Amino acid sequence: MFFTFNDSGSRFLMNDLVLFGYSFDLKFARLNAGIRVGLSIMDVADKSSPGYGTFTALGAVLGPEVSLYLPVAGDMSLYLRGRYAASAFIALDSDANPIDAGRNQLATLSFQAGLGFKM
Repeated sequence: MFFTFNDSGSRFLMNDLVLFGYSFDLKFARLNAGIRVGLSIMDVADKSSPGYGTFTALGAVLGPEVSLYLPVAGDMSLYLRGRYAASAFIALDSDANPIDAGRNQLATLSFQAGLGFKM
């Protein structure tokens, strides 16, 4: 869930995702590979784009994800993760908005690294 508030308006984005995948136990690490599938809802109040104003959109999200877990200590691992997500939206209201104007797709690429702990 993401909230953005600034001088030009506000944006709310919520994704509900499921990850389907498989975990490979390598000799030195664990490799997880899968695909994310889900729904997204976006609500925007934009004061800076003339004619677009406020709109709400519903979307579908799809994309691969790969992560690598390297053991550091007994219950601790270093992880590296990369994911790509492609989203396509439809407008839920009939006002003029960027979704109806053809800007209805959003692509996201992210990389993460950190420490993971077994509980």
